[in-house]
Amino acid sequence: MILKLREKSKEIEHKIISHIANRAKDAVSVFSILNEDDFSDVKNKKAFIAVKESVLKEEDIYSKFEDAGLLFSDFVNVDFSDVTHKARTLKRISTALKLNKLIERWTNRIDNTNIDESISNFTREFSQSTGLCERERTDIKSIIADYEKDQELYAEKYRNGDKLLGLSTGFGKIDNVIDGIRSGHFWVIGGYNNTGKTFLALNIVVSLLNQGKRVVIYSMEMSKKDLAGRLMGILADMNSAKILKGILTSEESEKQMKAKGILWEKNLNIYQDLDDYEQIKLSMYEESMKELVDCFVIDYMQLLKSTNLNEYQLMTMASSEFQSIGRKTGVPIIALSQISNEVAKNADRSVGGYKGSGGIEASSDIALKLVQTEELKTVQEKQKNHVPINIDCIITKNRHGIKGLIPMSFEGYTGIFYEGYET
Repeated sequence: MILKLREKSKEIEHKIISHIANRAKDAVSVFSILNEDDFSDVKNKKAFIAVKESVLKEEDIYSKFEDAGLLFSDFVNVDFSDVTHKARTLKRISTALKLNKLIERWTNRIDNTNIDESISNFTREFSQSTGLCERERTDIKSIIADYEKDQELYAEKYRNGDKLLGLSTGFGKIDNVIDGIRSGHFWVIGGYNNTGKTFLALNIVVSLLNQGKRVVIYSMEMSKKDLAGRLMGILADMNSAKILKGILTSEESEKQMKAKGILWEKNLNIYQDLDDYEQIKLSMYEESMKELVDCFVIDYMQLLKSTNLNEYQLMTMASSEFQSIGRKTGVPIIALSQISNEVAKNADRSVGGYKGSGGIEASSDIALKLVQTEELKTVQEKQKNHVPINIDCIITKNRHGIKGLIPMSFEGYTGIFYEGYET
């Protein structure tokens, strides 16, 4: 098995290098998934380092290959429609090879006299092999080196026309304020009943999926089939209940089939049976080990369960833990939250007031609150006629930038959010 994995790894390594060596604009996404340790073949590893240095430092790639003792012509022009998918495949193969090597090293080393110590040491080495819990480098030289790597990656993104530090939410005005969904950040989207919390999250999910990203959703409020239906509704600009009933015109039928086809090709996982926060934590680590995750979504915080914690303790603990998981895995986490009745009636809308614990907002990097701006009668009339209602998206916390208010509108019939008020 190991020999087959090595051969497969070598083949994919060569093809990935051949692609990014000829298409620098695709290289940055590969660099965010792979590093030189993921290349088992010495020649391919040297070539990967040469391409990386060439792209990030804007130096001549032919010279870099020559300096490494390589021929550029050995890496023929290979074109993938989605090179990031190949990079994720190689990452999994690399992890499998590391784990097999680890298991070989531990074979016949454990007996009844050293089992406790062996379990501890094996678990530590296993975590390090997956890359999830690598030993933290704390010296300032390593910190600055990591900082410079980020600078180089962002500089290359900017040269390719991407001016955000993170991934786009799909809403330009929100992106401009918070610089996109950044690696490892913990988000909270809050709002009172029927303000569109879940739909705003799903609009963001659609944007991420359309960028070729992988998303994992933990839904405790609705079934995975209902969530899939809502996503199809957003993609088709149609009502998800109408799609499910199937009473459609030929034009509508074509739209829903197209939306279903688009969703079919996306990298999306939805859980509906997990609600214990300890189980969700473990699942997040497992999903990150299986394949690179670009964003986790939790719908919603107040439906999390615990066998031994009250609501305040659970909300405080879960928020802190999700923030920690984001930092350790580098995966941003978007959690939905209700706001308290008291804050809903409060005229000071800059207060987050997420239900259950102030720890929710305290742990967050980004905290958003959705507030209806119109009288109930106006809202009901608009909803009846499928007209978008006006929503204020208030950034109550931005750990790394400014706060503010972004006018938006929400069409509940289709689940689509728009920037700006409905006039």
